[in-house]
Amino acid sequence: MEQLTQCLACSSKNYQAFLQTSAMMHEHTSAKYNFDRCQDCGLVFLNPRVQVTASEQFYTAAYLPYRVEDAWGKYASFVKQDQRNIDRARVKRLKQFHDLRRSSRVLDVGCGKPTFLATLRDEMPAQLIGLDFSDEGWKDEPEAYIGIDLRKGEIADLLGEAPVDVITMWHYLEHDYQPQKHLRQLLVSSNLRQRHSEI
Repeated sequence: MEQLTQCLACSSKNYQAFLQTSAMMHEHTSAKYNFDRCQDCGLVFLNPRVQVTASEQFYTAAYLPYRVEDAWGKYASFVKQDQRNIDRARVKRLKQFHDLRRSSRVLDVGCGKPTFLATLRDEMPAQLIGLDFSDEGWKDEPEAYIGIDLRKGEIADLLGEAPVDVITMWHYLEHDYQPQKHLRQLLVSSNLRQRHSEI
């Protein structure tokens, strides 16, 4: 475990214990994890936190969002419908701000089980990229994600590629150990940086 001495967002050293809990979406474990809350910016963060190299142990095939039928049994259809509703709402929000074309590139960082990208693929023309450090969310269902460029990797792996037009992060920042660094890297790999340089 790695003990943090300052807030990840604002670097403040003014933080206090917030709550303790077990890993909620993984197999049952008795281990408890402590969360602190920054008194200056309000960020809640795991402290001490699992080493980044060990975090994959929480995103195996046993991770709750990856095992809908097994986890929810006769209620699985309700869970799937709820996820469809969430994905449609996300696509609707994206449409409010972006007019996507076939040449548009959309990157979903921390795509997990990439149902959002599948919904977007069915509704809007674009080049879709899903990035996650684990492929457990899609590797057993390749037919469900045809036409989507799904990658197991890190943000640094995107450097040098053609820029993207839209970046989504539905479940990512709360897991990022270096959010400021990675947001800067994403800015470099996006068309947003190009637009700023043209102004």
